[in-house]
Amino acid sequence: MEASPGYLAESNIVASAIASVVSDAKILFILRDPIDRLLSSFEFHKSRFFIPPDMEFDEYVGICMRFERGEINLDEAGLGDWFLRVPDAGRYARHLQDYEEHFSSEQIKVLTLDRLQIDPSAFMREICEWAGLSAEFYDDFEFVRSNVTFSPRLVWLQRLGLRVNETMEPFFNRHPSVKRAMLLIYKRINGQRVEKSQMSAATAQLLLDYYEADVEALCLRFGSDVVEARNWLKKHRRVSDQSLGHVPGYIANKGNAP
Repeated sequence: MEASPGYLAESNIVASAIASVVSDAKILFILRDPIDRLLSSFEFHKSRFFIPPDMEFDEYVGICMRFERGEINLDEAGLGDWFLRVPDAGRYARHLQDYEEHFSSEQIKVLTLDRLQIDPSAFMREICEWAGLSAEFYDDFEFVRSNVTFSPRLVWLQRLGLRVNETMEPFFNRHPSVKRAMLLIYKRINGQRVEKSQMSAATAQLLLDYYEADVEALCLRFGSDVVEARNWLKKHRRVSDQSLGHVPGYIANKGNAP
C-alpha cells in the first residue's frame, strides 16, 4: 500500500503512471471540505517554512489565484509551484476524472473525512469489504490522530528538528514507534497550539465561488458515498460581511480581498 495527497493533486500525471505500473490497483480517496483543507495546508506549510511565517491567509489565497490566472509568474509569486497550486488540488471532481479515465468504477472508492471522524471502525470495515481484506484487524484497534500540525516556540529549533527528521527518515520509516516517541518529547519542548488562520469575508466568498461547482459535481458523481460533502461549504457561506464578522476564523473586511 502507498499513500500521498499528491496523487490526487497531480492526477494528470499520476493516474496514467499508476495505471501503467499497477493496472489492477484499488485506489481510495478520502476527501475533506476543500476550504478546511486549504486552511490546514496553509498552516502546515507555514510550520515547515515553505510559506513565510508572516504571510496571512488572505494574501496567500490572492497570490495563488493570481498565479493560476497567469497574472504573475513564479518569481513574482515568491512561492514554490507546488504551494501555489494547493487551491486547485481541492477541486476533487476535476482531478478524479483523470483516474476515471484509467480505472474502472470498481477500482475507485471515494469517501469523506467526515465519515471517518464519525465512526472510524465502521469506516475501516467498509474499506476492507471493498478491498477484499479481513476486517477482524479492527475488532480491537485503537485509533489515534497522527501528523497533527503544531506551531514551534523556537524557530531555530524547528529548523533543526526538520533537518534531523529529513536525515533520519529511512530509519523512522522502519521504526515508526521511535518517531512517535521522539515527536511527543519534541512537542513538549518546542510545540505550542497553532493559532487558527483567519479569513476575510471576501476571501471566503471567493473560495465558495471557486469550489461550489466542483463540490456539486462530486456529489452528483459519487452520491451516497460522499453525502457529507453537501454540508462542506455551508459553514463558509457568507450571509453578510457583518454576520461573518461574528464567526470564529473570519474577518469582515473587504479591504483584505485578494
